[in-house]
Amino acid sequence: MNKIDFFATDHKYMLKESGSLFIDKADVTDTARFLCVVENPAGVVTREITLTVHGMSTQKAKRKTVDVFGKKFELGFA
Repeated sequence: MNKIDFFATDHKYMLKESGSLFIDKADVTDTARFLCVVENPAGVVTREITLTVHGMSTQKAKRKTVDVFGKKFELGFA
């Protein structure tokens, strides 16, 4: 499993202050399973999602907000 250092700036993955993962110009090579791990004194929670990118789109991305453990995340998709 590859780990992404979100404090580095030499890649296209960005973690927004809201907790959302932003992938600049996502393409088929970004198809992967992503594991989110949240840890605090109360414990550890993990969630895995699978992102499938089928190809480039010329359409404006649509947005959808999802709720994960009471926190809102915005997803963009074509």
